[in-house]
Amino acid sequence: MKRTIEFYEVQAQKQWWMRVLMIGINIPFLYGFVWQIIMGNSWGNNPMSDTELIILMLIIILFSILYLISKLKTHINDEGIYIHYFPFLLKTKFYAWDDVERAYIRSYKAIREYGGWGVRRKLKEKAIIISGNQGLQLELKNGKKLLIGTQQPDEIEKEVISKLK
Repeated sequence: MKRTIEFYEVQAQKQWWMRVLMIGINIPFLYGFVWQIIMGNSWGNNPMSDTELIILMLIIILFSILYLISKLKTHINDEGIYIHYFPFLLKTKFYAWDDVERAYIRSYKAIREYGGWGVRRKLKEKAIIISGNQGLQLELKNGKKLLIGTQQPDEIEKEVISKLK
């Protein structure tokens, strides 16, 4: 009798230090924007032009919004694994079980192994990690590897990996 595999997880950015960093970056530029653009005073000893300050402010706001709205959705079923990392992966990625040689949960060090979080690529490795240090490691039949971060490693072990054996 075939066992049904069904797992769904949505992860959002929860790293407190990134939020503090974003606030620390946004507040001075917001102050500079108000001081120079709205109040008409020069901001700093060597102020940017109004146009440069507006463009920089828009870039910082856009980056902050992208960070805050980003979500990693992982859906695993009998067919395989579906991954959508909005807004950085615009299309849902699918990995069929037929293409997977091995799947297991492992710990990782995001900065040491991949240089940080997000969609990361090395030679034959790819990582899609949003936070934490646990992930579903896939070793594909084509020799490539994919690490998908998860906040529910025990659930994946119980609902997915144990049923694949």
